[in-house]
Amino acid sequence: MDRTRSAVRFLLDGKTVEVTQWTATTMLLPVLREQLGRTGSKEGCAEGDCGACMVLVGREHRGRVRYQSVNACIRPLALVDGCEVVTVESLAATGAPLHPVQQALVQHHASQCGFCTPGITMALAGCYLEEERPDREKILSCLSGNLCRCTGYRPVIDAALSMDNYPPAESWNKHCGQDPERLAAIRALDDGTTLVQDTAGERFAAPRTQTALAQWLALHPDATLVGGATDLGVAVNKAFRKPQLMLSTAHVQGLDEMHADAGTISIGAAVSLSDALTELAGHYPALAELKERFASPPIRHAATLAGNLANGSPVGDTLPPLLVLDAELTLVSPKETRRIPLHGFYTGYRQTGLRLGEYISAIHIPRPRPHQRIAAYKLARRFDQDISTVSMALSADLQEGCLSRVRLAFGGMAACALRLPALESALEGQALDKIDPARMDALLERALAPLSDHRGSAGYRQAAAQGLLRRALLQWQGAGACRIEDLEPTA
Repeated sequence: MDRTRSAVRFLLDGKTVEVTQWTATTMLLPVLREQLGRTGSKEGCAEGDCGACMVLVGREHRGRVRYQSVNACIRPLALVDGCEVVTVESLAATGAPLHPVQQALVQHHASQCGFCTPGITMALAGCYLEEERPDREKILSCLSGNLCRCTGYRPVIDAALSMDNYPPAESWNKHCGQDPERLAAIRALDDGTTLVQDTAGERFAAPRTQTALAQWLALHPDATLVGGATDLGVAVNKAFRKPQLMLSTAHVQGLDEMHADAGTISIGAAVSLSDALTELAGHYPALAELKERFASPPIRHAATLAGNLANGSPVGDTLPPLLVLDAELTLVSPKETRRIPLHGFYTGYRQTGLRLGEYISAIHIPRPRPHQRIAAYKLARRFDQDISTVSMALSADLQEGCLSRVRLAFGGMAACALRLPALESALEGQALDKIDPARMDALLERALAPLSDHRGSAGYRQAAAQGLLRRALLQWQGAGACRIEDLEPTA
């Protein structure tokens, strides 16, 4: 039996904090505010949208400490075990010079009402540590997880563009990630024990090996597995959900790794969405927009690709692209390991082919083929940080103007994301300039039966699907900027 402990341990301003009174659904934010007096972090939405609770979490990554923003309101306390936590109070001690980010916000009159400003400060602090003189595009991406109620983004952006002009901070400077003392302090938190808690009818465990995870699942096949718990955190705060047993994959050896061989990219179940999408966009540049538009940076830093797939949401952003890329899953249970295609994995609304006691250990995506093209689009009410109304992905080999190995998938159109074999067959072998748009519209009309909800009507979704397919085909023809009249479906 592995040695266990029940206290959550993390670093805060160079000191080890031990929290002994907690449950599986205790979030980081109330501990920071109510037990540690870090009231700069605010609770606004309690679902990871507004960014008022944003903090930085530092963990070892490739021999250094990497700091990334997360939403403390939906971050279970147990998931910062073994990490360093940085709050807005950490950036500058009382009486000490302001951090360059703080000084820039003051000088550019960018401070807001005080509710949003701490989260904005932490988002920019993460950007400051990550990149030397970030450009406007990088800053806008960094701030996409902060919904400011005072609409003061212009001076905030001006401040961010100038934050490198101010004297570097003594502690939280651009080189703090290479500080050997910080790295040693984080490593010292790991004494080889397994974090386990059983309080108030809620149990939590963070197995350290896949063997231990399988043993837990053999005893508790209905346990709730979490990677970043971004979805579960919202359910806890809004629906008061209390899983009887929460199993974390965060510390399972091997699940946080990515590998790429001659033919396949393999992404472990505990790899963050941020890292997974960065890797995929490096191989498939057409996925770069998806990488930036999936939720927000603090969500992507915490969530996992495996979690997005296991949730099985019909509007999960990664599902259509992975379906058309012929992704496969490695599924592990106490009894066996099997590898299956993602296509066919979804059987209904949030229903998957996972068997009782089984979990996703890795996702496998083929490397791009020499003549392969891919298009991936998302329509939502907001450009940033919004759930998609309709999403589409199309993959095909394009040689001498003809399509082959066609894959087409949509999200937001049915109870689960789905591929459309009838449309794939209709496009197979077709010359791009000979495809009849009216015929494609008619085929989509027969293949899709979208529902109406608060995000969009069935008619809107149908028209959007037709327009997105036209957009992809026109762009592959080299049409450049598509005309609106070319995208409108036929009456």
